[in-house]
Amino acid sequence: YSNDGGMTFTKYEKNPVVEHITADNRDPRVIWCEELDRYVMALYLERNEYQLLTSGNLLDWEPLQTLRIDRDSERPDLYPLNADGNPAKRKWILSGAAHHFVVLEAADGKFSVVQNSRPFSNGAGSYAAHSFFTDDEMERIQIAWDRNCSFGNAPVCGQMSVPYTVSLTERKDGYYLCASPVRELDALCCETHEYTDVTLSEENPLRAELEEGAYVLDLMFDGQKVHSDIRIDLFGQQILLETSRNTIRVGTDTMPISVAASKPEVKFIIDKGSVEIFASGGKAIMTTPWTLNFNQCYAVFSTDDKPAVIDRIVLKKIVL
Repeated sequence: YSNDGGMTFTKYEKNPVVEHITADNRDPRVIWCEELDRYVMALYLERNEYQLLTSGNLLDWEPLQTLRIDRDSERPDLYPLNADGNPAKRKWILSGAAHHFVVLEAADGKFSVVQNSRPFSNGAGSYAAHSFFTDDEMERIQIAWDRNCSFGNAPVCGQMSVPYTVSLTERKDGYYLCASPVRELDALCCETHEYTDVTLSEENPLRAELEEGAYVLDLMFDGQKVHSDIRIDLFGQQILLETSRNTIRVGTDTMPISVAASKPEVKFIIDKGSVEIFASGGKAIMTTPWTLNFNQCYAVFSTDDKPAVIDRIVLKKIVL
């Protein structure tokens, strides 16, 4: 605990406040729950099991219930969200390190499962995300560990993701988490290239000369009118949009272009060691490690099959 705003810390003399329960139990996540009028701790146990505990003083903890997140383990995150911004549709999200999440409701002294495990992030690049509210508690911000990114012989283990806001939306087939890069990123961008109503073909690719650096790429098109794959080559790396399979492919990593019948709108955060992708209003996200080659400072948009009409392409350089 700290009495000086986090400048110094004192280890509580009666630790541990929660004794060992089983196996690997670790990674406590503590948050205040208004519905239960208690602090709640989400604690990883083993396999796909998580223990919830409650406390009124952060010192004395009582077991509440055990929940499971299919296809996930480790590093729980627990937080409330109002579905579609409606306070009457307040839910709780419990997610694991690999970004699978369950939707909960808190009432009658416990949590009940509203929706079982659903994936949020694709691929294996992003891991162990942690979230927090802004001061006005209007936005939930999440930052993940991009654990597979490497930078030559640099003595680091991956990188932190671009911070993104997390929201919850309800569709006919259930609840979806949505992510969007924080709006502060826009303040770091200067618009460098914008193209509208672009017709791509094998004989007529679009080429943009770029400067060395990081970029935000926004791509929008009508999925009903594009019947060929779209290839994006930039800084020596390649992104493939396999429209017939509704798939974005970067190396061996894949994610959907469109989720829940959304119009294809994809945002790419292109950096030296990674590409972070937000598709379908953020209902699908993915981080893939790569290494850009700044000897090839250009982007080429092309297709090898039928012509494809792209509504809008915007490339903005991130300036720090």
